[in-house]
Amino acid sequence: MPTKVFFNEPPEPLVILNYSEDLSLLRVSISHEDHAAPVELFSTGCGKDITEELQSKEGFSVYMEGCKRINLRYRRFLFRKKWKVMYQDVELSGIEVS
Repeated sequence: MPTKVFFNEPPEPLVILNYSEDLSLLRVSISHEDHAAPVELFSTGCGKDITEELQSKEGFSVYMEGCKRINLRYRRFLFRKKWKVMYQDVELSGIEVS
Protein backbone atom coordinates (compact mmCIF):
# COMPACT_ATOMS: atom_id res chain seq x y z
CA MET A 1 0.00 0.00 0.00
CA PRO A 2 1.41 3.41 -0.90
CA THR A 3 1.95 5.87 1.92
CA LYS A 4 1.84 9.64 1.54
CA VAL A 5 2.71 12.20 4.20
CA PHE A 6 1.16 15.67 4.00
CA PHE A 7 2.60 18.58 5.96
CA ASN A 8 2.84 22.34 6.36
CA GLU A 9 4.64 24.60 8.79
CA PRO A 10 3.94 23.91 12.49
CA PRO A 11 1.48 23.95 14.26
CA GLU A 12 -0.29 22.06 11.47
CA PRO A 13 0.09 18.31 12.04
CA LEU A 14 1.43 15.66 9.69
CA VAL A 15 -1.40 13.83 7.91
CA ILE A 16 -0.46 10.29 6.87
CA LEU A 17 -2.45 8.39 4.23
CA ASN A 18 -2.07 4.67 3.58
CA TYR A 19 -4.22 3.52 0.69
CA SER A 20 -4.55 0.87 -1.97
CA GLU A 21 -4.25 1.92 -5.61
CA ASP A 22 -7.91 1.12 -6.26
CA LEU A 23 -8.98 2.93 -3.03
CA SER A 24 -10.48 -0.26 -1.62
CA LEU A 25 -8.50 0.43 1.59
CA LEU A 26 -7.81 3.79 3.22
CA ARG A 27 -6.18 4.69 6.55
CA VAL A 28 -5.84 8.30 7.75
CA SER A 29 -3.49 9.05 10.65
CA ILE A 30 -2.29 12.29 12.22
CA SER A 31 0.88 13.19 14.11
CA HIS A 32 1.30 16.50 15.93
CA GLU A 33 5.07 16.20 16.32
CA ASP A 34 7.81 15.05 13.96
CA HIS A 35 8.80 12.00 16.02
CA ALA A 36 5.51 11.24 17.78
CA ALA A 37 3.61 8.06 17.03
CA PRO A 38 0.70 8.76 14.66
CA VAL A 39 -2.88 8.50 15.89
CA GLU A 40 -5.29 6.73 13.55
CA LEU A 41 -8.33 8.86 12.72
CA PHE A 42 -10.07 6.73 10.13
CA SER A 43 -9.58 3.27 8.69
CA THR A 44 -11.78 1.16 6.53
CA GLY A 45 -12.12 -0.84 3.40
CA CYS A 46 -13.54 1.90 1.22
CA GLY A 47 -17.05 1.27 0.08
CA LYS A 48 -18.42 2.78 -3.09
CA ASP A 49 -19.80 5.79 -1.17
CA ILE A 50 -16.42 6.80 0.26
CA THR A 51 -14.62 6.31 -3.06
CA GLU A 52 -17.19 8.52 -4.78
CA GLU A 53 -16.84 11.14 -2.03
CA LEU A 54 -13.03 11.12 -2.35
CA GLN A 55 -13.36 11.79 -6.07
CA SER A 56 -16.12 14.40 -5.72
CA LYS A 57 -15.67 18.17 -5.81
CA GLU A 58 -16.43 18.45 -2.06
CA GLY A 59 -14.15 15.57 -1.06
CA PHE A 60 -14.31 13.36 2.04
CA SER A 61 -13.95 14.97 5.47
CA VAL A 62 -12.50 13.39 8.61
CA TYR A 63 -12.96 14.93 12.05
CA MET A 64 -11.30 14.26 15.39
CA GLU A 65 -11.98 15.78 18.77
CA GLY A 66 -9.42 18.51 19.36
CA CYS A 67 -8.48 18.69 15.66
CA LYS A 68 -9.79 20.72 12.82
CA ARG A 69 -11.47 19.19 9.79
CA ILE A 70 -9.27 17.27 7.37
CA ASN A 71 -10.65 17.17 3.83
CA LEU A 72 -9.35 14.61 1.31
CA ARG A 73 -9.79 14.71 -2.46
CA TYR A 74 -8.42 12.22 -4.97
CA ARG A 75 -8.14 13.04 -8.65
CA ARG A 76 -7.11 10.84 -11.55
CA PHE A 77 -5.81 12.25 -14.78
CA LEU A 78 -4.58 10.21 -17.73
CA PHE A 79 -1.45 8.74 -16.13
CA ARG A 80 -1.34 10.87 -13.02
CA LYS A 81 -3.02 10.54 -9.65
CA LYS A 82 -3.19 13.44 -7.23
CA TRP A 83 -4.27 13.80 -3.60
CA LYS A 84 -5.39 17.17 -2.28
CA VAL A 85 -5.41 17.36 1.51
CA MET A 86 -6.77 20.38 3.37
CA TYR A 87 -6.36 20.95 7.10
CA GLN A 88 -9.24 23.35 7.77
CA ASP A 89 -8.47 26.04 5.14
CA VAL A 90 -4.77 25.23 4.59
CA GLU A 91 -3.66 22.98 1.72
CA LEU A 92 -0.93 20.60 2.82
CA SER A 93 2.02 19.55 0.64
CA GLY A 94 2.59 15.84 0.22
CA ILE A 95 5.36 13.39 -0.50
CA GLU A 96 5.16 9.67 -1.19
CA VAL A 97 7.25 7.69 1.27
CA SER A 98 6.54 4.13 0.15
